[in-house]
Amino acid sequence: MYQPIFHYYPLDYYSYSTRYPFPFPYPTHYYSYLGIFEQEMINRINQERQRYGRNLLSIDTRLTQVARLKAKDMATLGNCEHYSPTFNGKEIKMLQDRNIPVGAGYGANVSCRRGSAMEVVNAWMASTRGHREVILNPRSNRIGGGVAVSRDGKLYWSAIFNS
Repeated sequence: MYQPIFHYYPLDYYSYSTRYPFPFPYPTHYYSYLGIFEQEMINRINQERQRYGRNLLSIDTRLTQVARLKAKDMATLGNCEHYSPTFNGKEIKMLQDRNIPVGAGYGANVSCRRGSAMEVVNAWMASTRGHREVILNPRSNRIGGGVAVSRDGKLYWSAIFNS
């Protein structure tokens, strides 16, 4: 009844999607599998923020577009770094190139691993490299999330925060 559709993206990024109405509340009625991963990541981040008494983040479509580009770029290049030779800079430059104002709540987390959104967010929260501080920044109030799959099946996660 609901057949998965195979998509090829020009950045060598592959995904499967389906037009299947899920029985739980999300912003739209139809989803791609990656959209569900992105939503789950943002939900987990908001759970952590709530646990520590921080405000919940709202989803920003422009930040989401940049986060998806970042994830696709990492999946294509096979690297897990904030700096991208494709965009000649880090995520902050990607935002500035799209005329998105960068506020005091800016931050970005990336991850390259197979596993669930819960495992990725838990790894960020356990990190000693500033990932936890980015998630818990009290000045952040918006988020964009992106997930991409490389040809070998590895997931590339990106979360961009802003105020």
